[in-house]
Amino acid sequence: MIQAVDEETQLRAFVLDPASLATAASLAAQVWETVIWFPDEVEHLWRWVPHCL
Repeated sequence: MIQAVDEETQLRAFVLDPASLATAASLAAQVWETVIWFPDEVEHLWRWVPHCL
């Protein structure tokens, strides 16, 4: 995310940076691939992680 400032009104807004959007898409693809290829391990982690919190 990057911060953008309107020069006329000096209002600030946070805008998605295209590079971070690509990174998020890449991460989502990796997670999805893991779920497809290793479903048993993912299920095990899904059940185990809440007990650690």
